[in-house]
Amino acid sequence: MRGNGQMWLILNNKLKPFDDQRVRQAINYLIPRNDIVKDVYHGMARPWHGVISSVTPGYEDQKPYDFDPEKAKKLLADAGYANGFEADLVFSAGVPEMENIAVILQSALAKLIFQLDLKKLPVAAHSDLVQTKKAQMALWTDSPIQPDVNYVINLVYTSGPLSLVNYNNFSDAEVDKMIESGAAIIDPAARLEHHKGVQQRIQDEAAMGWVVEPYYRVGLSRNLQGFRWYTTQFYLVSQLTFIK
Repeated sequence: MRGNGQMWLILNNKLKPFDDQRVRQAINYLIPRNDIVKDVYHGMARPWHGVISSVTPGYEDQKPYDFDPEKAKKLLADAGYANGFEADLVFSAGVPEMENIAVILQSALAKLIFQLDLKKLPVAAHSDLVQTKKAQMALWTDSPIQPDVNYVINLVYTSGPLSLVNYNNFSDAEVDKMIESGAAIIDPAARLEHHKGVQQRIQDEAAMGWVVEPYYRVGLSRNLQGFRWYTTQFYLVSQLTFIK
């Protein structure tokens, strides 16, 4: 079933070469999302085209980063990296699909003379490197639990004191301003209207590499009913009933 899970490719906006948005844009044009959906998730995911979960009210499906090596090549040349560069891609040993995604990314980026060094880390070491915002390039899976556009963008993309999971070190004063001014809007329609355009701005700046949205997967007996999924990735056993 569709859920709010997301697979991020963290690109540290404060570290070279990812301090140049053209490099981040090029990476997005090189992510083979359809291949990852097919070969890693066996169809149980969808290509993610950015910014917030597609099940969150107010999601804007821009789709600017279809797989396009030629666009990526030009962007890299414009940024001064016509011959590519070397980077470390870290991923967690505790999330099996990350290794498969990392190998696919390594192959895709190698087409433009990238040297992508894959580093599998124990869960704690991986989490520490990402959450202290020191990773140069990393895979990360997350699922912002509140289905609200201001909450999600504030959580992931603001550069202020509440930038709890802005692991990419993304910073844009206009985005910060829109988030701050939108937080107090209570009317749902007005709240959604206020935030129109902020996703496009974040997407244009390629704050991170948006990979796929994995489906929420759970195995249930046909004898169970009453299953309800919550955005916290939980379900309540107390709501389930058994049918003989």
